[in-house]
Amino acid sequence: MRLIFIFILSLLVGSAFAKDENTRYLSVQSEGIEQFVIECGAGFLKVTGKEGLDKIQVQAEIKSDGLSAKKLQKGLTLTLDSDGKTAKLVSKFDNSGFMDWLFQSGEVQINLTITVPRKMNLDIYDGSGFIKIKNIEGNTEVKDGSGELSMKSVKGKVVITDGSGEIFLNNISGDCRLIDGSGGITIEEIKGQTSITDGSGDLEIRRAEGDIDIVDGSGDITIEHVVGNITLSDGSGDINVNEVEGDLVITFAGSGDVNTNNISGKIVNKNKD
Repeated sequence: MRLIFIFILSLLVGSAFAKDENTRYLSVQSEGIEQFVIECGAGFLKVTGKEGLDKIQVQAEIKSDGLSAKKLQKGLTLTLDSDGKTAKLVSKFDNSGFMDWLFQSGEVQINLTITVPRKMNLDIYDGSGFIKIKNIEGNTEVKDGSGELSMKSVKGKVVITDGSGEIFLNNISGDCRLIDGSGGITIEEIKGQTSITDGSGDLEIRRAEGDIDIVDGSGDITIEHVVGNITLSDGSGDINVNEVEGDLVITFAGSGDVNTNNISGKIVNKNKD
């Protein structure tokens, strides 16, 4: 009798907490908007700039597993508003209540696909999931918890604070400041001053115009084809620097080989001074 009761209960729970997903669309006029703020939780984020667009357009794909529609609606926040020169998107699911936490058996992800006018400043606060940003003319700041991050064809200052996950930057025209906890970093085609503070993971920079300043914890460093001066400090890992029109200053190199080739300016390795 007890087994029959458990079986019936499992059927009821299974029907109440089924997999579900739906798509919602939001938009706001972009005239006069200079700054777009995005606050999002779990799920991917794709932001693309488009020439001539007069709206900010958001497609939100909501995926829930193990939650009833009632609980999903109770904890979901999905809003897009504008105030003066700023537009703001909030996309998150709140399950912080004790009873909600106790009886929840699933998770919620909100996948965002966003199109904005090409000339737009971005301010992004992301929880988890991959981020892709491309074709933006404006300053871009990202604070990311975890997940892969890629930027392509961005004209403007770039500031990134990242917890974990791979980072890929390509065709960046503007100063770049990057603070990274863990995960590999690949930067190609960048014009501007570059400052990197990296905890762990390999670092690769190719085809850069502008001075580069690196403080690295662990992981190999490869730098090639740079017009500008390089200053770096490295805890562990090999250092490979090739084809630099400028000075190379190594303030510290803990462990690993140091290989340099075709450096037009002076080479200073303070470990050997």
